Amino acid sequence: MLLTQCYTLDRIYLDHGELSNASKHVIIRKSDWRPSIIDFESASKKRHVKNLTSICQFLFMTITSLDIFRIWKTEISTEDLKRRLREYKAQPSEEKFRQALAVCGLK
Repeated sequence: MLLTQCYTLDRIYLDHGELSNASKHVIIRKSDWRPSIIDFESASKKRHVKNLTSICQFLFMTITSLDIFRIWKTEISTEDLKRRLREYKAQPSEEKFRQALAVCGLK
């Protein structure tokens, strides 16, 4: 899962740097629909990591993405997600990660 990949990058303190525009940095394999993060040219271990928050903004907080998720799943509360991501950003942990996933209807 894409969010798990971002969480893993956060845990090893590697900021991809360009996941806020994931359409250019994530590919989906046709064979099994698994996402993969690509193009680590701008990655850095010196910046504050924000992979999970960047990908969540891209996926769940843009108008186009929200429309897709309304069709595919239940409506996602962007206010709840923002709150959970702020909590995650302040104190990254697996528990905070799972709470953010839950807001998105993911486990």
